[in-house]
Amino acid sequence: ALLGLIGRGVLAGARTLASADARLETGTTRVFTARAPASAVAGLDAQLTRGVDALAAAARRLGVVARRPQTGQLHTYFAQAVVALVVLATILVLVR
Repeated sequence: ALLGLIGRGVLAGARTLASADARLETGTTRVFTARAPASAVAGLDAQLTRGVDALAAAARRLGVVARRPQTGQLHTYFAQAVVALVVLATILVLVR
């Protein structure tokens, strides 16, 4: 009984959302009946997609680079610290 009640509620909600989606689709179709605005929006969408894809690829590469020096071997951490200190000292000497 409870499961049937939940099922009927979910179906009613799905029907409501489907009709709202149909009305929204009809309204947006009327707004973009001219080809120029639609192609401009499509071009903007393509640019935005390329930008998001490039940002995701950069984040992926940074993740790979960040994991690379994590070897678990203590001597590599000491070597990295020495290199970082030498770079920092060089920068401090050049700035002054």
